Amino acid sequence: MKINEGNYGEKLYAVTLSTGTAWTKTFEVYAYHEQEAVDIVADYCEDHKLEGLYSDYYELAELCEVGQTVDEYAEANSLACCGNHGIYMQILGIEEVE
Repeated sequence: MKINEGNYGEKLYAVTLSTGTAWTKTFEVYAYHEQEAVDIVADYCEDHKLEGLYSDYYELAELCEVGQTVDEYAEANSLACCGNHGIYMQILGIEEVE
C-alpha cells in the first residue's frame, strides 16, 4: 500500500510491520532516508487508527512488569518508538524499492 507521493530526491521504501498475528502489513512510502520512512508510516497508522499495528506509551505501561520502564518493555519486545507522537511499532523490515 503506497501512502504518499514522492518529491524530487526521495526514495521509495517498503516498511513491513508486524500485526501481532501471523500476518504482516507492508507500506510503500517516499522519504529521504529510512528513519523518515518509518516516521511517515507511524504517523499514517496513528492518523488512520490502524489498530494492531502500533501502541502508545500508556498501552505499553499497562503491560510492564513491576519496576520495568516502557522503554525496557519496548526493547525486550522489539518495538521501535517513532512518529511525531512517539508511538511504538514492531518493524520487521525496511528496504529501498527503487
